[in-house]
Amino acid sequence: MMDDAFRIQKQELDNLRAEKSELENLLTNTINELKKNMGKQLMDIEDEMKSHVAHQKAENSRLQQQINQLKGETVGLRTQMNGTPINH
Repeated sequence: MMDDAFRIQKQELDNLRAEKSELENLLTNTINELKKNMGKQLMDIEDEMKSHVAHQKAENSRLQQQINQLKGETVGLRTQMNGTPINH
């Protein structure tokens, strides 16, 4: 009778060890898959950010050119109105 109980306990222990090993493998695979997917997503986001930054730099440059042009036009108009240039 003690041998049967011992055998049953040993079998349960073996089953638990096998289940633990399966769960560890599943978790390892899941973690690796998540790392892979997150890495890809991060690279996609980084590429998108680089594109937006480049676009924003071009837009800033374009706006700065317009500001400079408007400043020049303002000085020209003030010169016409007053007869003397006003420096800023």
